[in-house]
Amino acid sequence: MEEELEDLKSKQKKELKQLQNDITKLKKSTDKKKKKELLEQIDKMENEIKERHIAEFNALELKWKDLKIEKAIEDVNVEKLEPDVNSNDNSPRFKQKKNRQQERKLRKKAEQEKIYQEALNEASTQIDYRSLEQESINDLLSLMKLKIKEIDPDGHCLYNAIIHQLSISKNNSVEFDYKQLRSITSKFIYENKLDFLPFLLNNNGEILNDDEFEKYCNDLKDTAVWGGQPEINALSQYFKREIHVVQMGSPVLKIGEGQYAESSEPIKISYHRHSYGLGEHYNSLVPIA
Repeated sequence: MEEELEDLKSKQKKELKQLQNDITKLKKSTDKKKKKELLEQIDKMENEIKERHIAEFNALELKWKDLKIEKAIEDVNVEKLEPDVNSNDNSPRFKQKKNRQQERKLRKKAEQEKIYQEALNEASTQIDYRSLEQESINDLLSLMKLKIKEIDPDGHCLYNAIIHQLSISKNNSVEFDYKQLRSITSKFIYENKLDFLPFLLNNNGEILNDDEFEKYCNDLKDTAVWGGQPEINALSQYFKREIHVVQMGSPVLKIGEGQYAESSEPIKISYHRHSYGLGEHYNSLVPIA
């Protein structure tokens, strides 16, 4: 039974990695003007595989239940056909002792069954995306001879990750805090509205109108709203440096690739979608000592 469960987990893990690769290819091949349709397609793909994986766990659970029922019936039949020749049917003490032993066995079996059932139920409803993501990112970092420098998950993680990268750069002499970096990013996007607007969508998948764009820039500057690819693009252009993003299921995303001097050292960060309780997160990346 345990081998079947491990085989199923291994199969589903491979399918999730393949899904991430397929999503990455879709993002690269789809026209940016069709971003709404792309997001809907990605949601559909993720939901379909999640539902199928849950169904596979449920089917395995049902199979195990059927096997247990058959085994229980066989045990009962054996007991009926093979009475204990050493027992003394006329001895109350023997019967009492046998009953206590049987009760202990039944209680122990029930407790084990409860623990097993809880574990199985948890496995059938949860796919460990966190472990898959950590393993995928660690594999990439190992090849790049990099490791993660943890950044606090406080809503300002993108900016603090960039600040840490700047602080360890050879050619950087200016110090920033996250408020300054948010202000820089907001101003850059606001002043280059036509370049960024096609990539800024509201909850309906539509391009932001003037009021929404104004609010977007103000929130970016004054709140802990999460930063994404538009903000990374803005920071790459402002500092005139490539920003490399390591993430699960795709090659390293190189923003600003080939646009700046080769002597300019890339900023290197990691993107985590499943590893932190508050949601999406960025960390800084440093060389392995």
